Amino acid sequence: MKSKDKTKKHIKISLKNIIYFIIFVISLLYIGIFYNLYFVKNNVFAKETVSNVDEKKISNAEPINIDSIISDGKEIKEEYFVEEVELEYITKYRNNARTT
Repeated sequence: MKSKDKTKKHIKISLKNIIYFIIFVISLLYIGIFYNLYFVKNNVFAKETVSNVDEKKISNAEPINIDSIISDGKEIKEEYFVEEVELEYITKYRNNARTT
C-alpha cells in the first residue's frame, strides 16, 4: 500500500473557488482605488522662486485696449457677402468597345 503524503495540500479548482478568487481580486482593487482617492496626500514640492510674476514679459505683442475698441466701434467691421451662382454640369458618355 502506498502511504498518502499528508504534507501536500490539494486545492480543488471549482467554479465556486474561481468566483471567490475573482471577488477577492476585485475587492482588493476597489480598496486600492478607494485608498488612493481619499487617503493619499497630494504633496507639491515645487516652489515659486519669483515673487513678482506680473513683471515677466512673455511675448513681444503690444497690449490691446479693449475698452477703446468697444467704445469706438469703427475699427472692427464684419460684412457678409451672399452670391448665388448657377452651376452647370457637363456629362460625357463613352462607349466601351469590349461590352458591345
